Amino acid sequence: MIIPELRQKALDLRRKGHSYNVISRETGISKGTLSYIYNRVNLPEEILLNNKKRNREESGKRIMIVNAVRKAVLENKYHQIEHEAEKTFQIYKNDTIFIASLMLYLGEGDKSDIGHSLRISNTDPYVLKIFIEFVKKYCHIPRENIKFWMLGYKDLDIDKCISWWKKELDLKETNMYKTQIITGKHKSKRLLYGVGNITILGGKTIKVGVLRWIKLMCEYLTRP
Repeated sequence: MIIPELRQKALDLRRKGHSYNVISRETGISKGTLSYIYNRVNLPEEILLNNKKRNREESGKRIMIVNAVRKAVLENKYHQIEHEAEKTFQIYKNDTIFIASLMLYLGEGDKSDIGHSLRISNTDPYVLKIFIEFVKKYCHIPRENIKFWMLGYKDLDIDKCISWWKKELDLKETNMYKTQIITGKHKSKRLLYGVGNITILGGKTIKVGVLRWIKLMCEYLTRP
């Protein structure tokens, strides 16, 4: 049974617009019991509306604080990744395969800082093979995180194309994503096997590091 003093305190706090969490903490009354108390008392409509408004504002502030903290944590994490990328670049900067692969991604890969995955597309399997070896050797990506999907035309033999790409890139069924088909025919028939696409699963952390390598490479190769 709730003593009258605590019950009155709970009502006074609610009239002032405090949330259930605050009132429960102040009075020791459970939120379930608070709900029971308030449902049996006709609080003025204005107070109820003000309480809802204040709760929305407080909720919005809490969300902003959480988002700000999360953003700061991520920025610090990405800063550390870029710092590590700077150190590893000094190790590999004279490695021909390393630099060639970065040049390849600079020309053919997805460099948007919005996406969370490394992605590269090409009709030449050798381009994709080099990229696969690059992420395995320098990014330490396990083979199961390398995913392939094909962009093809409706008039192509899709099964034949997929088999060709799997053989050329030495891929397993677990590496395959769903093929995307473009409606219509390719007039010149130049893309006999469609367009191969590689996506590397590994989160934005991998992409942040590779993009930092690319920037360092550009600075390294163009400095006087």
